[in-house]
Amino acid sequence: MVGNNRLFTAVISASIFGSLSLSPIQAFARPQSSNGFFNSQDILAWDDGLMTKASAESELFSDELQSSEKSTEQECRAAFTEAVNTIENGRRVEVVDIVSIDLSRGHRGYPANAPVGIILAMEGQATADVLNSHQFMNNISSQIIEDCQPVSLVEFQMYSTDWAETYGLVNGNVVLFSCIEAGIGANPRWGQVVCL
Repeated sequence: MVGNNRLFTAVISASIFGSLSLSPIQAFARPQSSNGFFNSQDILAWDDGLMTKASAESELFSDELQSSEKSTEQECRAAFTEAVNTIENGRRVEVVDIVSIDLSRGHRGYPANAPVGIILAMEGQATADVLNSHQFMNNISSQIIEDCQPVSLVEFQMYSTDWAETYGLVNGNVVLFSCIEAGIGANPRWGQVVCL
């Protein structure tokens, strides 16, 4: 998996910057499965097209904006690579999918200057250990949010289940979001998630 990190981060970086002006998750019309997640084959097949499309998009910006965006993109790539390596290193867990989400759809009160969320889907024997280690997840979330400025939410998820832990930037601090009960009219504010 470590060899594919460049591809994961390239796709996620493009989708973060794409989601600022394009639809979430489908930025740059990249391939995706029916559940909105990538698998490594999708990423491998799409990697070459990503760079061409990203280059075409960047020509629309001024040199200054382009330089700033490139710097942020590089910082995000490094943050995602570091997060995946930290999660997987020495553990029987693999980050199998990474998805960016547009927080303006389904979230209210999110930081306006950081409108992107990231979902890290994991599988393997140690996935439950990761999801039960709140300090570990908080540290990873804090690092991603600090190093990748468009991101203000990081969700850790057991792949193909509803078990997830969500962390986000609330009043300048990265915190575990609290659960509210699902039901008619459930309308979580920033810092809350609907739990099943």
